[in-house]
Amino acid sequence: MDVIKITPEELRSTAGALRILLSDAGVGGVGKALELAAKYDKLACKLEADKREALEFIPAKGVQA
Repeated sequence: MDVIKITPEELRSTAGALRILLSDAGVGGVGKALELAAKYDKLACKLEADKREALEFIPAKGVQA
């Protein structure tokens, strides 16, 4: 069974990429995407505050913190 791990750094990188893509493209619906980017940042901070290295997703079981 494969385990998918998402680290705080990956979450922040994804959030930053969303912001860059949106600022370059001038796409409609920017507000929702920026909200999503902010959620990724908050989740990264929460993982670090809880001293967690990553979220682990096990497809058969769901997300494990």
